[in-house]
Amino acid sequence: MKSPLPIRDGVSPSRHQLPEGDWGSMLKFLQHYFPQVTTETWITRMEKGEVVDADGIQIKPDHPYRARAMIFYYREVDDEAPIPFDEVILYRDEHLLVVDKPHFLPVIPSGSYLHETLLVRLKRKLQLEELTPIHRLDRETAGVILFSTNPASRGLPRTV
Repeated sequence: MKSPLPIRDGVSPSRHQLPEGDWGSMLKFLQHYFPQVTTETWITRMEKGEVVDADGIQIKPDHPYRARAMIFYYREVDDEAPIPFDEVILYRDEHLLVVDKPHFLPVIPSGSYLHETLLVRLKRKLQLEELTPIHRLDRETAGVILFSTNPASRGLPRTV
């Protein structure tokens, strides 16, 4: 399912399918499910239109909770530590991007890493919103990683 929110500074919006339950309002659910995010932060995100449903309709704090609905929002990381190592692009064509990933750089956003990830750095640097890793390497591992640059050719059988 494509997000109704655009990619922002190389970061794709997060999405979450709402579980069964009765929280009454979306704010009550978000407070319960994401306790590490303050109530004020959720309210601010909602007021800025950064929390929406699958149709792109802005979710307000008092919006009724609907189990199984899909929501989209921008995740934020406070005080993200910079990773001082640079990736090197080894090869690029209309279908494939090959990159030498340095040690300690996560491939995709997770946990306390968002902007300091290989995927977000490359999306921002190359303006490739549809970029997707074909495989992963651990954060601590340096090495060559492949990305698909073209959604139309993803998953197609290759001939050698």
